[in-house]
Amino acid sequence: MKLAKHDRMVKRKRNMQANAEQSIATSDIATTSQDVEEENPRENQTCEMLMEDHSVEMQLQGNRVKQLFFESQLSDAQGKVEKAEKEFEEAKKETVLLKKELEQARKEAEQARNEIEQAKKETEQCSRKMEQILQEIEQIKQHQLTIETLEKSNEKVLFFTGLPRFSILKLVYELALKVLPTSRVHGNRVLDNFSEFLMTIVKLRLNLKNKDLAYRFGVCESVVTHTIHKWLNVLYVALKFLIRWPDRDELRKTLPECFRGQFDKVVVIIDCTEVYIERATNVLARSQTWSNYKSHNTVKYLIGITPQGTVSFVSEGWGGRASDKAITKESGILSNLLPGDVVMADRGFNIADLVAEYRAEAVLPAFTKGKSQLSAKEVLESRELARVRIHVERLIGMVKQKYNILNEILPINFLKNDRDCEQSTTGCEKTTADKLIVICCALVNLCESIVPIN
Repeated sequence: MKLAKHDRMVKRKRNMQANAEQSIATSDIATTSQDVEEENPRENQTCEMLMEDHSVEMQLQGNRVKQLFFESQLSDAQGKVEKAEKEFEEAKKETVLLKKELEQARKEAEQARNEIEQAKKETEQCSRKMEQILQEIEQIKQHQLTIETLEKSNEKVLFFTGLPRFSILKLVYELALKVLPTSRVHGNRVLDNFSEFLMTIVKLRLNLKNKDLAYRFGVCESVVTHTIHKWLNVLYVALKFLIRWPDRDELRKTLPECFRGQFDKVVVIIDCTEVYIERATNVLARSQTWSNYKSHNTVKYLIGITPQGTVSFVSEGWGGRASDKAITKESGILSNLLPGDVVMADRGFNIADLVAEYRAEAVLPAFTKGKSQLSAKEVLESRELARVRIHVERLIGMVKQKYNILNEILPINFLKNDRDCEQSTTGCEKTTADKLIVICCALVNLCESIVPIN
């Protein structure tokens, strides 16, 4: 609007100038024509004609000027219109583009709102899952085998270790630490000392697979194998003193009621037990370890217990083919006898002559060999003997019941001497199977006796 008003004012000024110029020219011509009229009438006519022609010409020039002016104005107006149309089209395009961008922004905002809502829901779900995980972790901690969880539950201690109380388990651990090599105490390991110790006891107690123990304690299977091998050596050294031949005065003072009188001089009750082993590839070894009684390859041990119900002697391992008498003779148990001592055994132990060499006595059940039947006195004596001799079988059964590893088939390499001992005191001359039976019997000695005092 402002542009059009300006154009009209410019046009009006130009018209006024043109009219002024034309008026001046006309006045000049009139003045000249008057002078001429005065001088000469003909010339006046001529001048009038010239003036008319000049006037027409001036009108034509004025019309031509006006036309040119109007054409330029029209051209400028058309250019401005075209420019305005272009700007209008561009504005329309920009408006459409802005509308699209606005619509896209609205969609993105809606999508962002949906994402925020979804994120809130996921955050709530994560929070619930986190609470659930924390609860599960707390439950797992309660079921983990740690010193804290075992200290709170003697029931767990009994189940996982076979020992009746945590105080006894802690005592065994402290004894083991005293003989643990110092290089092992401060070494960089995945498990601490108590976890390694506990892993070994659980292996003896439940005979879990090494992979099972690896999952329970969060280590690889090779670490379990190495750890158990190491701690068997440590426990053997730490606990072997618990299996000892008792003093005679100690025996007499604490003799159970069932032994007093007829069997008050008994110092040891002996019996043999067998543990299954893998079938050896060597034919001679296979023959020496074959047990007709078990119909399997076994390693055989002579176990001696006191009348009080504690293990006082464990022999080295022998092939299942060896006789009870041969093991008794070669094991060294007879060297502990004093004159007047009584050794109680089963019929299979034909050792009266061996015991007599030490001026001791072997009490065995009566034989029916060469007789049709036993006399009434022999029956009564055998019955009384069996009533007290059964304790050795009960104790051996208790050892195998508490430590299930003795009921499984031991690897054949358990019968080899340990060449990886790091201490001269760890009993490198002993096989792993020998250490195993000593440890289990020593741990049973820490439990309540199966023989009642009264």
